[in-house]
Amino acid sequence: MSTNITIVGEVSYREGDGPMMPIRPGLCEAEETATDVTIGWQDGPNRLAAVLPRADFDRYLSSGAIRRGV
Repeated sequence: MSTNITIVGEVSYREGDGPMMPIRPGLCEAEETATDVTIGWQDGPNRLAAVLPRADFDRYLSSGAIRRGV
């Protein structure tokens, strides 16, 4: 089940072994499991997604960079 989240601070993810990539601030959807969270967002005509380890997602929540809801 997806929930709405809002990115309000600096949130980054890593694609494979590549560099850290930022997720732009704004409304996103999150699909949560016990081990990870998939974040999806719209960037113009493109639909993008990133998978964060649960610990990283929880750290972003506790720091205030991610907020639950709209």
